[in-house]
Amino acid sequence: MMQQSREESTLSPRLVDVPGPIAVPPTLVGSPWFAPNAHGPLFRNPWNSPPIPGPRELIRWRTARNPFRQVKRQQAPLPVVEDAAAHFEAARGALKALWVGHATLLFEIDGRRVLVDPIFGRAGGVVPRSTAAPFDVSGLPRVDVVCITHGHHDHLDRRALRAVAERFGDDVLFAVPLGLERVLPSACRRAVRFDWWQALPIGDGVEIVFVPAQHWHRRGLLDQNRALWGGWVVRGTRAAYHSGDTGYFDGFGAIGAAVGALDVAVLPLGAYEPSWFMSSQHMGPEYSVRAFDALGARHFLGMHWGTYDLSDEPIDEGPRRLDALIADRPDVDRFWVARHGATFSVDAAGQGALSHRHDHPPRAAS
Repeated sequence: MMQQSREESTLSPRLVDVPGPIAVPPTLVGSPWFAPNAHGPLFRNPWNSPPIPGPRELIRWRTARNPFRQVKRQQAPLPVVEDAAAHFEAARGALKALWVGHATLLFEIDGRRVLVDPIFGRAGGVVPRSTAAPFDVSGLPRVDVVCITHGHHDHLDRRALRAVAERFGDDVLFAVPLGLERVLPSACRRAVRFDWWQALPIGDGVEIVFVPAQHWHRRGLLDQNRALWGGWVVRGTRAAYHSGDTGYFDGFGAIGAAVGALDVAVLPLGAYEPSWFMSSQHMGPEYSVRAFDALGARHFLGMHWGTYDLSDEPIDEGPRRLDALIADRPDVDRFWVARHGATFSVDAAGQGALSHRHDHPPRAAS
């Protein structure tokens, strides 16, 4: 029997509901995107996905020369929106999304608020933020539901979850992938665990849906893939998709077909170099644009860049590459890159607006 991890809750949160399956389009029945994701006690990507790099590959990467090292030494600080919470509260629209940084977003759809992957300080208590959060938990606007995409320390931060639970008490619900209920702090007293393609109403005609991603789980030495991973859809009169961490896979089209029209897809722009190590688990801008097209979403909002230095490329390289990729597209006005703390909104006509755009800081000549 596996020894309990030191961070697993001795008092498990109370599971307060059971999500139900979403309606699957007949054309998708039997596809690998709806195949079982568990194999014994372990979870997996049940399609033909490349292997996740192991310790040998990690050593190879960490001991290799970083081709971006000189540019990274010249990295300019990135600005942060002042009064970010006030801008969020003042924004109009049936859909709003405040980017706190990294994968932390606060969505509001039809008055219901969903916070995804909250983290405000060091990742895993070790990796510092390169760009400060616009506020800490004490400045966080009201939250109804917290959704976690997976268990890696830069996405499931127990300190942040405990602080959110202590601030909002039993008014907040914690939605986690299967297996992560064991990792939630005991302060998170109301929890629901999700398999892929399960949904839960959260009030006012809004529901959350857990969808597949190509990734993996580990928080300690002995728990690899003992919890699930994925992305989230929040949908009411408007709908938003948050990919979580994922490599590119052919299931993005299935997600778009299964959940319906998406007003915004929030997709990653960082932690992708070197590609031989990262591409099975993280997407760079090229693959995120492909995912956006496959999803059929109306707007693209970038995330997972500029906050933590987790890979070879400079922390602001992703938005620069995105700009080059989309320069000749006729729909370039549907791509949005936010400043940390900015609010994106969608109006009744489906038009997007961003309170503060990211501007590329100048780089010194090498």
